[in-house]
Amino acid sequence: MASPSTPSRSRYSDLPKLDNADGAIDWARKVRALQQQVDADEEAEYKRLQEEIAASRIARKRRSRGGFVSPTSAEFGQ
Repeated sequence: MASPSTPSRSRYSDLPKLDNADGAIDWARKVRALQQQVDADEEAEYKRLQEEIAASRIARKRRSRGGFVSPTSAEFGQ
């Protein structure tokens, strides 16, 4: 049985070298900025999913009443 392959050094060759403290500080700043962007994206996705769930529940409730509710009803602000 073959042993699992280890990552090659070339895989990491495009990462910047941290030769000094300023480089480490800059790297940490970039990582924090990236993490903030990921967090914002996750929050937006969570909100979108919650809205989709709410819309699905409304639609299911309408269907369970046994009648069609037109999109021009008061629920849609018209």
